[in-house]
Amino acid sequence: MEGNHPADQAHRNNYDRHCWHNNCPACRRFAGAVITVFVLMVYIGLGENEKLHSDKMIFRSLVDCQWYAARMVRVYGNYGYTRPGTEKITAFCLPVEMAEDTEERLY
Repeated sequence: MEGNHPADQAHRNNYDRHCWHNNCPACRRFAGAVITVFVLMVYIGLGENEKLHSDKMIFRSLVDCQWYAARMVRVYGNYGYTRPGTEKITAFCLPVEMAEDTEERLY
């Protein structure tokens, strides 16, 4: 619970300047705990025709995210055998920080 003590107010005002790491207990009280997750970014098409298809799969583990990205690219990616009329897929994992108590589904 946030306090009305002057020290709490000063800490809240300086939060952005000194608590970028979010490890101090007072910062967690004001900002909530933050975790690093990995968003699987999937693009379909090549060059100017490349469009973001999905950024909805969020993983706790970089290893799991990279497995899915590599599997998609291996099957549908920009390398190897191409089937006429198919779109190319580019996939990679983007690290993002989000609140630990997020409502998002985490894989």
